Amino acid sequence: MAQKLGVPNIGLNARTIQDLDLDKLKKKTYDGAALEPAYDAPVGPKPSFADASKQSYQGSCHCGKVTFALQSEPLNDLEVTDCNCNICARNGYLWIYPSKDAVQLQGEESLRHHSRYYKSDDKVAGHGFCSTCGVFVLNKLGEPNADSGILPINVRAINGVDLDGLKIKKHDGKTLTGKPYVLIE
Repeated sequence: MAQKLGVPNIGLNARTIQDLDLDKLKKKTYDGAALEPAYDAPVGPKPSFADASKQSYQGSCHCGKVTFALQSEPLNDLEVTDCNCNICARNGYLWIYPSKDAVQLQGEESLRHHSRYYKSDDKVAGHGFCSTCGVFVLNKLGEPNADSGILPINVRAINGVDLDGLKIKKHDGKTLTGKPYVLIE
């Protein structure tokens, strides 16, 4: 038998409404994590990092076909990027930028990449999502940053992160992509 949630039967991702300023909306907290049965986040193999001075984190897509381990400074000490480009804003991505060496990825064959943005015909990024459950996990940087050694990770895919404790920095990706989103009528 389905559990009564105390919310309407249909929800709408407010981020998908064009030109809506989310910061001006009155928000109501909904604790979906309190629902039974509790969600057990998929975990990959134990991370095997050498630097004991850093923290290890694990993350995944929803179904577990893509998992990763990450070694970094404590997430609460990092600057987390909230980009306002069309796809990041609509999907609520929050990015950190570890080196590729600090990420151990499993299930990369299950990732699909799309959302190529262009600026002067240079590829900026391709967002990597699980081909089964659709969760966006990481970003693949295009030119001119493809060889930077960085693998952007969506913080929302890291298991157990308390978003309220993060230092969020707004980033104007709308300007970087150079192409405004146009609503087709």
